[in-house]
Amino acid sequence: MYGCDPGAHAISFAVTAWQVWPHRLAVFAGEWPRIPGTVFKGGQKSPLMYNVVLTELGIIVLDGQSTSRAFAFGDAVSEYMAIKERRADIGELVEYLSSKEAAASDRSLQFLLEKKYVECRMMDADELEKIRASRQQMLVDAGFASDQRDALEKLRSFALGLSSAKIGEVSQSPDLHVIQAVGALDEVDKVANIMGARMREWYGLHFPELDNVIDTITGYAKVVLAGRRDSLTATVFEEAGLGAKAEMLGVLASKSRGGDITDASLVTVQSMARQVLESHKLRAELEENITA
Repeated sequence: MYGCDPGAHAISFAVTAWQVWPHRLAVFAGEWPRIPGTVFKGGQKSPLMYNVVLTELGIIVLDGQSTSRAFAFGDAVSEYMAIKERRADIGELVEYLSSKEAAASDRSLQFLLEKKYVECRMMDADELEKIRASRQQMLVDAGFASDQRDALEKLRSFALGLSSAKIGEVSQSPDLHVIQAVGALDEVDKVANIMGARMREWYGLHFPELDNVIDTITGYAKVVLAGRRDSLTATVFEEAGLGAKAEMLGVLASKSRGGDITDASLVTVQSMARQVLESHKLRAELEENITA
C-alpha cells in the first residue's frame, strides 16, 4: 500500500487544468484547438492545403515540400498551351483534389480548377519565388526528369517546341494573311503600272494614235497581243472591250503615222502585255482574298 500526498495531487491537478483549460476556452469561443497538419475554418475541420504547380513537363501537387502526386504531359507543348488557353481537360487532377484545398502557381490553372468546383487560390509571391528557385529539382522529384541535367535539357527542348508552335500559330492568323495580301496588292499595282507605261510607250512608237483612245491598261494590252496595227480588226477591238470604238480604231490604224516595229521588238512588247494581263488577274485574286 503506497502513501498518498494530498499536496502532490493538488499540484498535479493544477498543472493538468492549466494545460487543458485554454483549449476549452477556445471551444467556448467558437474555435477549435489547432492540430498540426489540419486547417480549421469556422469551427469546422477542412481539408489540407496543397500547392498545385504547373510546369513545362506536367502538373505537380505538393504537400508541403514533398511531391504528393505528379501528372506528366504526354505532348508537353500542346498540353501546356491548352492549360494556358483554359481549354484543357484536367479531370484526373480535379478528381485527386476533390476533397482538398489548393493553391495554384498559374492563373489559368486556377481558373480551370475553380471551374470544376475545386477551392483554389493563387500562390503568393514568396511561394512562387520558392517554386521558381527549385524548378529543376522539383521536376526530378516528380519523376519528370532523371536528374537536373536531364531536366535542363527537357526544358530547353520544351522552349524550342513552344517557340515553334507559337510561330506556327501566329502564321495562321487571318489578320496577318490579310496584311500580306494588301502588301502584295500594292506591289502588284506598282509592277503593273511600270510595265504598262513601258508597253504603251514602246508600242506607241508603232501606233501612237491608240494611246489617246484606250484608257484601260488591260484593253491596250489585248490590242498589243493581236500584233501589228495592219493586223488589227474590228473583232480584236471588240474582244478588247472596245466595240464602240472599233470602227474609229480601224480608221486610225490604216492612217497611223507610226513607224514600223521589228519582229524582236514586237515579241518583247507582247511579252510585256502578257505580264500586264497576268498582273491584272493576280490583282483580282488578291482583292478577293482580302474581302473574303
